[in-house]
Amino acid sequence: MSMTFVGITRFSVVTRDSLGWFRSTRDLTVEEAKQQLFEGSRIKSRLHMFRRFALPSYVAMTKRPRSYALIVINDDLPPYARRRLDEMLAPHPRIRLVTIGRGQSFRSKPRQVSIELAEGGRLYSYRLDDDDALSPAYFDVIAPRLDALADRTVVSAIDGLTIAPEPDEVINLRSCRHKYNAQGMGVVSGPDDYLTAFSLGSHMRVNTRFPVDLVTTGRPVWLRTRHASNDSPGRLGAQPVSLGLPEALVRLKADFPFLNEAAMRALYMPLAASEPEAAAS
Repeated sequence: MSMTFVGITRFSVVTRDSLGWFRSTRDLTVEEAKQQLFEGSRIKSRLHMFRRFALPSYVAMTKRPRSYALIVINDDLPPYARRRLDEMLAPHPRIRLVTIGRGQSFRSKPRQVSIELAEGGRLYSYRLDDDDALSPAYFDVIAPRLDALADRTVVSAIDGLTIAPEPDEVINLRSCRHKYNAQGMGVVSGPDDYLTAFSLGSHMRVNTRFPVDLVTTGRPVWLRTRHASNDSPGRLGAQPVSLGLPEALVRLKADFPFLNEAAMRALYMPLAASEPEAAAS
């Protein structure tokens, strides 16, 4: 049975069932959360990060046969942000915008589109945040394992990197090994019960609900960008190293060849104080 690959990224999505996924929106109404997440400087920062990290990851991934990506947005995302996303995705027909209307779940529409793309075959659905990246080697590691896995098996690649900006064009780089890492976490399913990466609930406790295939690669296949306003400081890794921008790029390009100086400089863009912090629960 054929396998279809579908990556899913939420771009500043706000729905009633998404509020609890972020600490800063748990106690807000949908409209209050939209006011916070759609704020101009924040959206501009996210567009820059998406362009430099998640988008080139998907451009590489969707070169594979039967491989697609879905960028999920609210239908009332500020028009200039929608136009900018349309411009960025126009050259890449396998990377599609999926809009969520008022009152809809952020889970249902991506699942519906993923089922259509699977065309009755098996589906591998994986997730990526809009400011993070996956190595082109991700599929080289993941794809050969999938045929042997039962439906409803979660795949979690352990090895990755976290990067963060420091003063004077220095990049803080940390090697990480996390069992249930969100970036690139995927699930195999079939026509009897199609699942997407959004069907899994909290990635930190996914092993309590699904069998998990932990993949050790020896090389980083995911990259997480860290900034003080939105990343939890609790999940660290090995002792970090601080590298000048040119040296950091040489190190990163070995596994993430699409990264460039513009991507590193995007890390230094001011982020709004209201940037949501991903919930660890």
